[in-house]
Amino acid sequence: MDTIQEENLRVIIIGGGIAGLTLANCLDRTSIDYVVLEKHREITANIGAAIALQPNGARILDQLGIYNRLRKDLYDINSYHTGFPNGSSFNSFTWAWFKASLGYPISTISRKKLLEHLYQSLKDTSNVHTGAKAVNIRASSVPGQNVIVKTADGREFTGDLIIGADGVHSMVRSEMWKVAESREPGSTAEEQERMKIDYICLVGSSKPKKTILGPHEIVNRVYTGVTFLIVPDVDGTIYWFVNVKLDRTIIPPSTPPGHSSSEIQAQVEALLDYHIWGDARFRDLWSTATNIASVPLAEGLLRAWSNGRIACIGDCAFKLTPNLGQGANISMECAADIANACVTLLRLPSGKGKPTSKDIEDTLGQCTGLLAKRLQAVDRMSQFTTRLQSFDSFKHWIICRYVLKYLVLPAYYSNKREMAAAVTLNYIPLPERARVALERDGRFGAKSMGALIFLFGLLASLIGALHVFR
Repeated sequence: MDTIQEENLRVIIIGGGIAGLTLANCLDRTSIDYVVLEKHREITANIGAAIALQPNGARILDQLGIYNRLRKDLYDINSYHTGFPNGSSFNSFTWAWFKASLGYPISTISRKKLLEHLYQSLKDTSNVHTGAKAVNIRASSVPGQNVIVKTADGREFTGDLIIGADGVHSMVRSEMWKVAESREPGSTAEEQERMKIDYICLVGSSKPKKTILGPHEIVNRVYTGVTFLIVPDVDGTIYWFVNVKLDRTIIPPSTPPGHSSSEIQAQVEALLDYHIWGDARFRDLWSTATNIASVPLAEGLLRAWSNGRIACIGDCAFKLTPNLGQGANISMECAADIANACVTLLRLPSGKGKPTSKDIEDTLGQCTGLLAKRLQAVDRMSQFTTRLQSFDSFKHWIICRYVLKYLVLPAYYSNKREMAAAVTLNYIPLPERARVALERDGRFGAKSMGALIFLFGLLASLIGALHVFR
């Protein structure tokens, strides 16, 4: 039987956000050595508002023993209302069913609180270095020290592999592409243009004077070119995300204008009288707004997440809009998948010693390749949903306005199957609530989201044909 080697791996995690700290917690439950390099001085200084913690992310946190501790900071969601410009709406009532079917509800939590829980759950927080902005990666000439990361303040960290969790403007991804180009010139040209920006998002939080949301509900208000997503938190704070369609597509690293305070104010003034729910308008949120930002919404999925001893996870490798609420959860899946790969690297035949460069490259390539393939359907659904919820075209308007309410049940079963088949840690037993739910309903394959996309595509084709020949 394979044995875990006494000679240990050392993993350098660059980025102390949700993906990086989840990976650190995953490695904490093994004998693998790791270090986290975070550029901010405070671990909770990462910019962000609220996230939706869905069953695929909650299950991993439960495996790590974190979920029960953060329950007090979670606000469960039972209803998702979609509202239209004329005041009509429909309710996706199935959100309340996920707890029974998968063992966990869909909940909201502030990103700051989640980061605090992830950080405080580490066995030794001295492994996390703040104010450590990574600026360079190079190979080491010393045996057993295969990669070196240099920080802006001159410190150097050595390890066996590097995991980039440093966000959409990733230094690690750039370094990974340099390695790929040195091996095969021109091989990353297409990859570097895979992300695109069609929307900006105005983000903020408010404690309005009037009641806007009912208990345990989220509101999505849809207009042409504009989407309001209104999300409650356990302490009464309302987080809001306003997607605004740009007049042209931008390819990163270029970014759209509109980030100064005066530009944000101008954008907001054009939206103040939009109704968001009931008789409440956006101005009712804006009057008590804090923590305001304008964020370009990059979208896309890299095909290659690793090269050599470097791999990317989270926003480095894929970027979703807030519309599906899955970005943080899939980042946790990425972290669990990489942790599973690291444990696999340790399970070598006795006497082989540390994993070779080929062992590491093959294992990272296999695990990230499978995850990237599974996320293709999620990426397509995210992009389609974003455009559906902003009436991006005639077909999107027809589907969102008249068809979507009849697809609440198919969407529930699709999401349920997708999350049931999501990545878990394979070296930690499933918690009782997850195991019972999965054994009752079965572990479904992840083909249903692709089927739902096909259904939407078929509807769009029919609607497009009617529009052309009407």
